[in-house]
Amino acid sequence: MSWADTIKRVAEASGLSQADTRKVLAAFVDVVTDTVVDGERIAVPQLGTFESRYRQGRSVRHVRNGMTFVLDARHVPRFQPAAAFRRALAARTPQLLSEPGHQEALRLAEALVGDIDLYHGTQAPRIGAQATEEDVDATCAAVLGGVWTAARATYARRVPAEVTARRDWLATVAQRRWGNA
Repeated sequence: MSWADTIKRVAEASGLSQADTRKVLAAFVDVVTDTVVDGERIAVPQLGTFESRYRQGRSVRHVRNGMTFVLDARHVPRFQPAAAFRRALAARTPQLLSEPGHQEALRLAEALVGDIDLYHGTQAPRIGAQATEEDVDATCAAVLGGVWTAARATYARRVPAEVTARRDWLATVAQRRWGNA
């Protein structure tokens, strides 16, 4: 979202004019910046805490030419999100692996795909990075044939339908293993 869009949305939500909202937000940014630069913390309820941390100087290696050089010590900004902010963001994506049934399905899928890779690795399919679960299943079935069919049957027999309805871990693991990102 651009700064102009932010001003517009905050103005609509608060009932203030866009000009007043621009002034308030600019003042907020100035206060946060000045407070952190002065070495203080500033907590914004429901959002988080802004502060600075002192980072020691250190030697680093340049990734392209391998030369070592030294970075000076400096203060760096740090943002610690509030619990409400973290929960709101976490709610955006279902946390399936917190459920035991999904953990078991993932472990089984990793074992099945790992065994296929171990014994039939030369036949491993190439899966596109954006492939759907159905595409992954169809590609694996076409390339691996009966091996994939047997793995799919084992997975279907041992994983409850309600788990598979929410996520097909066998296709997910196959894409992680054989997908070309």
